Amino acid sequence: MGFFSFLDPIFDTIFGPLLVLDPFYFVLIVSAVLSLFIVIIYKYTTNQSLMKALKQEIKELQAEMKALKGHPDKMMEVNKRMMATNSKYMMQSLKASLFTLLPIIIIYAYLSGVIAYDPIMPGQEFSMSVVLEEGVVADVETSVPVGLEVTGDDDKRDVDDEAIFTYKGRPGRYLVQFDVDDKTYGHEVLVTEERKHLPAEKSIEDGTVNMIHTNLDKTIVMNLFGWELGWFGSYIIFSIVFSILFRRLLKVY
Repeated sequence: MGFFSFLDPIFDTIFGPLLVLDPFYFVLIVSAVLSLFIVIIYKYTTNQSLMKALKQEIKELQAEMKALKGHPDKMMEVNKRMMATNSKYMMQSLKASLFTLLPIIIIYAYLSGVIAYDPIMPGQEFSMSVVLEEGVVADVETSVPVGLEVTGDDDKRDVDDEAIFTYKGRPGRYLVQFDVDDKTYGHEVLVTEERKHLPAEKSIEDGTVNMIHTNLDKTIVMNLFGWELGWFGSYIIFSIVFSILFRRLLKVY
């Protein structure tokens, strides 16, 4: 999915068995594994003796600042020392980030392509939208390759905002074509029983068409106090919990 799509077969092998699970358990397990990976890398790419000493020093300086509330000049001096210590601590932490940042970005990109939205199932009706630039009025027509069919009107006349078309089809990857007056555009869509999808939105912004959008249903991983959370929001919550747990278990500072 994207620049690192050549790695998809590897990730399919790793994450494929988990994709049959409910999205909640899939994100829960992935969050635990990635959090453990990050904590282990952090532990062995930082000087833990130094990190422990710096953390202890920060606590002592915080306590000293509380005791100096009535002495602003002395408080300022202690604050400067604490900022310097914090800076040393952050510099050590950044070393670990250099090892984990790129792998995590690649994994996030892959996960976004398999769990962010529900897949378009074979025979399921779905829609795609052509959003015109403000002030543009145009005729919009759609055409599809073999295996996919338009279930409603295949042309919209005098569109001044958004043209929505509906489709359904057999499993496959399709290039859906849109003719907007004298211009032609295409946007790919994936029909599959697997938990996978192509990017929903394609930005155009050429003065006629603003964007083309496949109207996918967002995958809801969990409902938290009335908030419906997708994979990323759920991942953030799970990863915070797991990171705290693994740091304590592995004595990481």
